[in-house]
Order: sequence, then structure tokens, then C-alpha cells
Amino acid sequence: MLPAALLFALCQSDQPAVPPAEQAPAPVQHAGKDPAARPAPQAGAQGEPDKPQEAPAPASKRPPRADAINGIQFVVNEEAVTKREFINDLRRKNRPNSTPQELDRALQETFYENVELLLMEQGGRELGYDENIVQRYVDDSIKDNIEQYGGIVDLGEELRRKNIDPVELREIKRKAAYRELWGYAVDGRQTGASGRPSVDRYVRPGRLLFEYERSTKAELAPVMVHFQNVFVSVNAAGSAQAALEKADEVVELARSGANFTELVRDRSNSTTKARDGWERNLPLEFVIEKLPDVGEFVASATPQSVSDPIPERVDGELVGFRIVSSVTREQPEVHFMSTKAQEDLRNRLLEVQSRYRRDRELARMLDAAFVWPPEHFRRPAKR
Repeated sequence: MLPAALLFALCQSDQPAVPPAEQAPAPVQHAGKDPAARPAPQAGAQGEPDKPQEAPAPASKRPPRADAINGIQFVVNEEAVTKREFINDLRRKNRPNSTPQELDRALQETFYENVELLLMEQGGRELGYDENIVQRYVDDSIKDNIEQYGGIVDLGEELRRKNIDPVELREIKRKAAYRELWGYAVDGRQTGASGRPSVDRYVRPGRLLFEYERSTKAELAPVMVHFQNVFVSVNAAGSAQAALEKADEVVELARSGANFTELVRDRSNSTTKARDGWERNLPLEFVIEKLPDVGEFVASATPQSVSDPIPERVDGELVGFRIVSSVTREQPEVHFMSTKAQEDLRNRLLEVQSRYRRDRELARMLDAAFVWPPEHFRRPAKR
């Protein structure tokens, strides 16, 4: 979670939120303006030396100004991002920022990702798709979310936990639709608004065999995991301590032999209870990436194992505890001549090609784009 001092500094400052070391050495002079011109002295400054001046209030005493919070953080072509939008996005990323080096990296990564996302969105709009297509994409995506979470009430609760209102959700989906349409056009998964295919997606059989022979078993067939979980919400319990006590009670009951499915139905505050708390067919690597503590448990647990309460945080804030059980793992055998193996190999190769084509197109778009302030925009170094 971002430190309060950083958030206050971002709101107070009239400059883009970047580390001091990245500040431009001098302002850019525009055509038609004299660099040597100086503003006329103000009354009471040097023109009236005998008039006492009021000392400015300390920064800690001044409330954040609305114009500063809503000021421009950066611009990409014709679109501007305000400080408020940038701070909200920075907080949602939840990147490490406990040291000056981590904070510098978090700021630069967020800048870079936002610029790329805006370029993709602008590229999608320029393809010329009918707005009704985009609207249908948004409606279908929200319907899928409602089904996934077991109803509109449960979806609303999930959005509340993530500090997203319904209007903001539709805007997020609309932007995602344009980015997806752009990606499909760039890597050839769709023909584009013109209706003509422009990218060759054929993968030769010899290339499939080469990829099969050079890949490890884990790459060809990732370990898939299935597990049940109970989620105890801090908000529903009233406090973090009360939620932890309820979670400990669930653990005690489960380890004493209680039916875990019944515990999910009776005590879980998660929308997953609509499917009895089951998470099925998830790649183990995906679980480890998204939920490291849960991934560490399911990587070695047996079906009878019950985890201790695992804290879960959103934007650095504790939102609940998760108890995991009924874990199973499987790694299917893969033979080159099987339809599934060849389809998986083809998809993997096409994904590599897609990333290359998207990166190449983004580089071209960035080279032609107007990005302000340019001195703060650099690709973050790899970790």
C-alpha cells in the first residue's frame, strides 16, 4: 500500500509524480517565447519592501487542493490522465514501495504500463469498429462476471471490496474491449474492421515437432490443481480479530472431521460458495503467481490437509482469511501425435508470435506518439 506521505505529496505537488532524480534539468521553451523574459514583479514582493509578507502555511497544514488532485499527471496523444487516476491505479497495482528504489520502480512501471494501455486503446478505436460491437462486448463480459460470482449481489460485493463502482466497471470493460480488438487485429486472431485477414497464423508441422522435443514435461503439461476454500470476510465479521477467530473455528472444525462442503455453505462469505467453494483446473503456476500463500499450500498439500487461515489483502488492506482443503494435483501425459498436444503447442507458438507482433506495433506507435512529460517515460529495467 502506498505510504500516506507519498499520497499527500502527490496531491500537493503541481508536478508529475516521479522521483526528483528524474526531473528535467530545464523547462522546454516553445516557439515564439523569449527564454530570457521574466515575469513582472508582484506587489508586495520587491516593489514594496516595507510591506510585511505572510509566511506560507506548512505543507502539513494545507489540505490537498482539488485542482492539484485533478491536475494532469501525463498525456498520451489527445488523452490526459489526472493525478487522482494515477494514484488510484498505483494503489491497485500494490507494488513494493517500502524503499526509495522500490518506489522509483513502482512509479516508472505504472507510468509505462498506463502509456502502453492507452496506446492500445487508442489503436482499437482507430480500427473503426461499430460502437454497438464494443457495447455488446461490455454487456457480455458483465453477464459473464455475474454468472461467475453467482449473482449480481455477490458481484456488487466483490466490486465494493475492490473500490470499483458499476459505472467505473463499464468504463474498464469498454477500454478493455478496444485493447482486445486492437490485439486481435495485430496478431491476426480476427480479420479486423476491413474484413480481410492480414496476418499469417499457420504453424508448420516441423516447427511443432521441434517445440515438442525441446520442451520439458512441465512445459508441455502444466500441473493442474483443484481445491475447496472457505473465505471469512473482515467486513462481514466486523473486525479483523473477529474474522480471524471465525477462521480459526473453521480450521478446528475441518481438522476434527467436519464436512468441508457444509462448512463452505454455512460459513463462507465468498461468491465461490455458489459452486461449493471449488476452484478447478487451475494451473499451479497461476495460483502461485496470483495467491502466493495459497499456491505454496496447494503445491504440497494432500486431499485431507486443511490450511491455517491465510490472510488476503486488497490494495494492502486486510479483507479476510481463506481456509483451503480438498487439494488434488494432476499432470496429464502428453504424446506428440495427440490432438491436444499439437493444439497446445500451436497455441504456445502463436502466443510467442503474438507477443512479438504486439511489442513491435507498440514500439512503432510509441515512436509516433506524443507522450508528456517525455523525460519521465522510460522502459523499466527487467528485475
